[in-house]
Amino acid sequence: MQVRGLSFWKRWIIAAIGVMAAAEVIDGIRFNGLVSLLLASLFLGFLNAFIRPVLLVLSLPLLVAAAGTIFLFLKSLLQHTLGGLLSVPVVIAAYGIIYLLINSLLLWSIGGLVPGFDVQGFGNAVRGSLVVGVVSLLLGFAIGGRDALVIRRSPPRSHPDQGPVIDV
Repeated sequence: MQVRGLSFWKRWIIAAIGVMAAAEVIDGIRFNGLVSLLLASLFLGFLNAFIRPVLLVLSLPLLVAAAGTIFLFLKSLLQHTLGGLLSVPVVIAAYGIIYLLINSLLLWSIGGLVPGFDVQGFGNAVRGSLVVGVVSLLLGFAIGGRDALVIRRSPPRSHPDQGPVIDV
């Protein structure tokens, strides 16, 4: 399997445009100039690359507890009619909420690290991380085009002596 992504520079520019869009849309996020905007997006990229995976691993017990609590509540609410069908969407929703909170925490912390970049309050950081995420997603697909994420699979191989082989 081969996976190709965007280059560092493209991702940095996309993140900078996302942070700039968040600053334009949300009153509680401000930057004083191009240098503070580029530094904020660079620090955000660094934190996303190195700190976010650690926070995601540390948040797994919270994810399991949140998903279990929501699942049990919905199961008792629906009297076992759709309980089994709801388990996957509940886990996905719980993971999405925790992912959003981690991204918001990282964006909020950038306000204290970069001079000239300010995020006033965690609520503004949540809204800002939503804006940065949506803008980054859309620009990543627009700029990356078809090569933004390419997954190629080889055809299954079989060995004449041992029977078919399952490629993973």
